[in-house]
Amino acid sequence: MTEKVTKKTKDFRKYPDSILKLPKTMKIGGINYEIKYPHTFLETRGITGLHEGFFAVMKISTVDDNGNPSPVLRILDTWLHEMCHAIDFVCLGNHIGDNLPEDDYEKYIDTFAAAWLQVFRDNKLNLKSWDMPNTIRIMGFDYEVFFPHVFQDSLSEVAYSLNNPQLRMYIAGQSEGHKYPLDVVKCSLVCLITKAIIDVYIRSDFEFNIRALGCAFYQVFKDNDVEGVIRKALMLDGKG
Repeated sequence: MTEKVTKKTKDFRKYPDSILKLPKTMKIGGINYEIKYPHTFLETRGITGLHEGFFAVMKISTVDDNGNPSPVLRILDTWLHEMCHAIDFVCLGNHIGDNLPEDDYEKYIDTFAAAWLQVFRDNKLNLKSWDMPNTIRIMGFDYEVFFPHVFQDSLSEVAYSLNNPQLRMYIAGQSEGHKYPLDVVKCSLVCLITKAIIDVYIRSDFEFNIRALGCAFYQVFKDNDVEGVIRKALMLDGKG
């Protein structure tokens, strides 16, 4: 099959940043990060992205080892990868990185980045609105979302629950007659997706703090409109 090369495709191959616009700054927890993109790495081959926590900087390249323009999906994956490093560093006190061998840590970060890219590509989370998806696709699994769900009396304080064998996500809409705010509801959704990603993609015995990690993902994704950036880039690249 011959690839159809349009003028936009040709332009992107020379100048990927002409289509993929990343924010110049990002709020990670209470830290404002500078996003250096497109960044040219001169010192080390094999690096397409870099997180420098103590300088609050993420560096993202648009080319591979050989100087060839990287596809939009690869750049988005790198951006999410460095974002995950920043989340662990700022929001979790580097808990994941400090408790895993470096190779395992990078594999987990790789997996989180690729998994979230897939989630954003295949779903509309609409984190800033009350619109709730009926299903969430994670890898090849379609999870049914039940919202608002009423838990039994013994679980009245529970805001969300995941049933992996049945591919179901339950999210409460209220507790003791009081409606949950939008942030609580959508954060619950992100926490459920985080748990499902760990169960489906990672399958590790490492004890993740799902609530802390999910809430950190939610803050970063919502405050920086990560879904909007990814969706716009894929649409312009013809993959949305």
